[in-house]
Amino acid sequence: MCIAGQCDYFGHGMQNCYCCGDVHEKTNCHLTMEECKSNCPVCNPKCLP
Repeated sequence: MCIAGQCDYFGHGMQNCYCCGDVHEKTNCHLTMEECKSNCPVCNPKCLP
């Protein structure tokens, strides 16, 4: 499941991000909820809206 958080992984300081599971792992985090859902194994084949 993707959760909203604040990340400093994308070179622009702290900003909103969406992470699948552990927010402390950069590879789990994405800039958009849509990108997170499409890359999160827990969400495949489908995440709840």
